[in-house]
Amino acid sequence: SGTSLGDAVTNRDIDLLIEAQQTDDTPGEGVTAWREAFQGSDRLDLTLARPRPATRSYRAGSVSVTIPDGLMERVSAAASGLAITPAAFCLGTLTVLLARMRQKERFVLAVPVDTRIHADAYDAVGFFGVPVPFPAEAGAGERIERVLRRTDGRLDRVLAKGAMFSDVLSTLARQGLHRANAPLVEVYFNYVRSAAGRLAHLEVLPAGTGYSDLDLMITMTPDAGRIRLDHNLDILDAATSVELGEEFLRLLAEAADDPTAAVRSMPDTAVEATPAVRSTSGTAVEVPEDTRHSPRRSLALAATFALGNLPLLCEA
Repeated sequence: SGTSLGDAVTNRDIDLLIEAQQTDDTPGEGVTAWREAFQGSDRLDLTLARPRPATRSYRAGSVSVTIPDGLMERVSAAASGLAITPAAFCLGTLTVLLARMRQKERFVLAVPVDTRIHADAYDAVGFFGVPVPFPAEAGAGERIERVLRRTDGRLDRVLAKGAMFSDVLSTLARQGLHRANAPLVEVYFNYVRSAAGRLAHLEVLPAGTGYSDLDLMITMTPDAGRIRLDHNLDILDAATSVELGEEFLRLLAEAADDPTAAVRSMPDTAVEATPAVRSTSGTAVEVPEDTRHSPRRSLALAATFALGNLPLLCEA
């Protein structure tokens, strides 16, 4: 920012940030209901490009897609009409997309929460993020707007001071979500705004983390006009990740125009149209498919950094 730093050496910001992450051992109000929100969650299994190998390489690739001009203004206006935040609108829309792609109604995402907001230490250098699991839910017959409002309400709990990954770790383990050589939570979603407003004349460098213990991290930066997808190269590639990002943008535009549309009209019973060809008599006849097309594989959100050895935690 160009502001000169003082000469005094202090750990004030660090102390405040550590304090902001402390919780007592007594379950707070609503903890039981919050844990119940994760009941019945399924894995997404985001093997879009290839099957998951027996041994993880932890190699990660990164791609970015450009947010179309005017889309975030439309999203913000639609969010305002629903009395929710743009971040909740985007996370809820992602929930709908994943629910459609994987034909799931309940699954777990995660949101990295910057705890500087709890200590009023916005100028602290670094990112003091705590990954917090999020119970994603999108019923097949529900309207998208209901999913968006539910997402907004649940985000309040995620952003509360003291919310931690460990709050629901045992609950996630009981859902049978743990898999060997795979992240417990598959997808993370990070919505980042710039305090400086719109970032014009910004050049995005094609650099990524190189390694990650996530399947997918989606970072949305509206002020930079970009969505970045850091993906697990064991199961995803650049093409499938870009396709996912572009599909997300298309659904955002559709939801902004009409949030009353259904999440899915016919869950688990959709039948593709049977192709027709011309017979020798010139009459169109149906040609049945030998096999059903498998549903497209999709992704999820989660960053399990700084969580320790999750397989050991789940087995304990």
